[in-house]
Amino acid sequence: MNTTRQQTIFSKEYRIVDVIGEGGMGRVYRALQTSRNRVVAVKVLTATDLKAVQRAVNEARIQQGLRHPNIVEFYEQVEWDNRPCLVMEYVEGVTLAEHLKQRGAMPVAQALAIFSQIVSAVAYIHEHNIIHRDIKSANIRLTANGRAKLLDFGIAKNEFTPQLTQTGFVVGTVEYLAPEQINSGKADERSDIWALGILLFEMLTGSVPFTAKTFGTLYQQINRASFTLPSDLHVPRSVIRLIARCLKKDAADRFQDAAELLAEVRQAMAQSTAEGVPRRASQLVAAAQQSVWHSSSRRHPLLLIALLATLLVGWNFHSTWFSDADHSIRIEPADGPAELFVDGSSQGTTPLDLPARIGEPIHFKLQRGNISKEYRFTVTSNMKSWSEPLQTGF
Repeated sequence: MNTTRQQTIFSKEYRIVDVIGEGGMGRVYRALQTSRNRVVAVKVLTATDLKAVQRAVNEARIQQGLRHPNIVEFYEQVEWDNRPCLVMEYVEGVTLAEHLKQRGAMPVAQALAIFSQIVSAVAYIHEHNIIHRDIKSANIRLTANGRAKLLDFGIAKNEFTPQLTQTGFVVGTVEYLAPEQINSGKADERSDIWALGILLFEMLTGSVPFTAKTFGTLYQQINRASFTLPSDLHVPRSVIRLIARCLKKDAADRFQDAAELLAEVRQAMAQSTAEGVPRRASQLVAAAQQSVWHSSSRRHPLLLIALLATLLVGWNFHSTWFSDADHSIRIEPADGPAELFVDGSSQGTTPLDLPARIGEPIHFKLQRGNISKEYRFTVTSNMKSWSEPLQTGF
């Protein structure tokens, strides 16, 4: 099936521009819908077996009623040569997988800002009794203005989805599958929660927690549900607890649906700035207590006292710096989200809370598309938020 022939096939309504993706089941084209003068994505089924056709029809049926800002919109199903073709919203941007490959792990604030959008989308489909079953970084697209879009409902299911696989047959991407999926092939909302935990881990570290060269080894890792965050990763405790609960081996111990997870994500976003630096100080105290006490405290008690005193002085310094005078300002442009940078590093998409100290300057840059501008002002005690519209600020 070549592009030239596709142009003939869709000449009355859709004019194919180019290929934007391809998988085992089909090929996705960027096209112009001439009747509405809009760019769309057309997913053309290339697999010819009956199960593939049934999956495409099921995907269209599930997605056609969904309306959420973080879910790619489905427009219609058309047919060519007795094959279903799905017409959807075209989302300009890169997938989350491509972003992580190009730029590496995300800062905590940016990761949580994007993750909250994805969880919001999953909470929405869970409310509609839909399980995605293929949540992964390759199925999330990021737009230029920082919006995340959940894609590909090819193996999603609800109560009306027919049995399209053999009992016990595993569907999905193995690195994101929950233990119950690889053991029985069964999935529910909590299996999506597991995949979301994998996703957040990947956003913060640049890699998934379970990897292996053979399926057998990977199976064992997932079935043990034992993972380790990089030792040098500076992540607030609230975020670590969140990931750990998503990745519980027993589904009953996880968040029970994405709405429950979303509430925790929003709470973690509020806590992450306050938790970050003091947590590292407490880690140093704990490490000192373990290593010095066990290795040298009996021989050098004065060394232990001196080291702990030094750490406590540092802790008091941080406590003073992050005292009641410590402040945070909500950056939320009145005319929509923008990417926020501090010292050249992206912090995520607004709205975001920036730490600040009363009486001292705050400096950041906002960018939307090709337009950006830096801002600097002095923090006052009654300043809680910044919300100028960008069109007047740029």
